[in-house]
Amino acid sequence: MPQTMLQSATQLFTDNWKIYQKIINQNYMLHRSLQQKAILLSRLKSLEPLSVLDLGCGDAQLISEQLTGFEVDYYTGYDLSATALALASKNLESKSIAYELCQGAMEMLLDTTTSSFDIIHSSFAIHHLGDSGKKTLLKKCFQKLSPGGLFIIIDVFRDAVSLETYKRDYISRIRSHWNYLPDSEKDMVVDHILRYDYPADISIFKLWAKEAGFTVATATVKDSFHKMLLLRKEAN
Repeated sequence: MPQTMLQSATQLFTDNWKIYQKIINQNYMLHRSLQQKAILLSRLKSLEPLSVLDLGCGDAQLISEQLTGFEVDYYTGYDLSATALALASKNLESKSIAYELCQGAMEMLLDTTTSSFDIIHSSFAIHHLGDSGKKTLLKKCFQKLSPGGLFIIIDVFRDAVSLETYKRDYISRIRSHWNYLPDSEKDMVVDHILRYDYPADISIFKLWAKEAGFTVATATVKDSFHKMLLLRKEAN
């Protein structure tokens, strides 16, 4: 996706913060259940103290809550939205987590860091990239992970259906099940999906991950849309 479109895609977060919070609080996209499952994995304990990179970190609310159960060396968050990063700063400080926050496109910021990370995490951000952007991101993340590290991806994926069918079915689900949102707010979410969402087919994405060097450690399917992938960089 072109940079200008990526910047526009942040407007659901920046201009419609209350809608975003409703979506999280109602667990419509399984933010909370998937986040908890990802961060509470016992295998993360073996990597402590953790160095964490969060791609498309948003306000870092959920991950900051879950990281309190681990020894964290430092946390780095990338996001396009200045509004999101200001909130992330408050959430991380409240949990006494050492952090660095950077504003910009995650795929570009990856080129600027010389650090390596035990955990790279991304929640509902990668689907905004086109196919070539996703493949490039996977390769860059593999390079930035320490041996034995994990890339935790929580996102929307297609499952052997076209992008058009996926969007039709997802929008139908919003209209029929997201009852806590009034129609006007549903319309704003639908507009965002139609303009900016490009979820990959889950099987193809896993092939890209393997081509980048990852082992697909776990693929958790919560429903037909929202999934979690755990990609491991094997130790030498």
